[in-house]
Amino acid sequence: MYLRVARVVLVSCTLFVVLDIISCRIFDDVMSPADANGLVRSRIDTPSGLHLSYLSGVTTQTGRQRLIFVHGTPGNAKAFERYLLDLLPGFESVSIDRPGFGKTRPHTPLPGLRDQALALEPLLVERDGAWPILIGHSLGGPIIARAAAEFPDRVGGLVILSGSLDPSLEKIAWYQRVANFALIPYMIPRALRNSNKELYPLKRELKLLQPLLAKIRCPVLIVHARDDSLVPFDNVAYMKANFAEGVIHEIVVLEGKDHFIPWNAEPEIRKAILRLAAQDAPGGSSVGAGDQAVTG
Repeated sequence: MYLRVARVVLVSCTLFVVLDIISCRIFDDVMSPADANGLVRSRIDTPSGLHLSYLSGVTTQTGRQRLIFVHGTPGNAKAFERYLLDLLPGFESVSIDRPGFGKTRPHTPLPGLRDQALALEPLLVERDGAWPILIGHSLGGPIIARAAAEFPDRVGGLVILSGSLDPSLEKIAWYQRVANFALIPYMIPRALRNSNKELYPLKRELKLLQPLLAKIRCPVLIVHARDDSLVPFDNVAYMKANFAEGVIHEIVVLEGKDHFIPWNAEPEIRKAILRLAAQDAPGGSSVGAGDQAVTG
């Protein structure tokens, strides 16, 4: 009797897990919305064997300096689609699906910041006499910083939006531990599963990044909301202390915008990118490191 009940429970639990896993796969592969009209999706192979997928805006202005947008976690290239549909004048803009997200293949995430940075290498091309400006949001911030350290002669500037660079501020939440337990990772959508795999080793990865920050020589512009509830504003002080003197050209402090500034502070972000591009241009004026612009 008890053995029969145990078997029924075991079979029921197994069936539930299998159906849940299948439903998550359907969510990943079928329910993802189509790319917006006016965007072009491309793929490029990386030296490590990735098929890196990215979106770009349609433009007749070929050969212009490239802007590369790097999303946080979880996320995908569509996070910056408004910046691709309404292009910044005078630039070619692309937004990537980071490894483990979107249409980049394989689906396996790359938790190491160095591996993430190396995935950008094929896109770092000189255009119009200038190297790309990298724009990274949240986890995208330390990824683009690592790229600037790995390819110092091929990055024209960094715009760090709500960047999580301070290892002392990284904490593992209880729900992240649950999501990493036994079969649970296979019962949640791929984007969330891969996000957790990135965040678990992030503190260690940021510690490895710290000594490299002082070696970055391209101009850096930081935008961060004072009330950011996900990536504390104290990250700004950390960046000021660890980037080399004179590298940070401007810090824009936003009020009342929380963490999602690429979307709720789009005008300020667009202006910040253009200001940094002016710094990178030949003969561009210099802004003192640590200068702050506060926007309400």
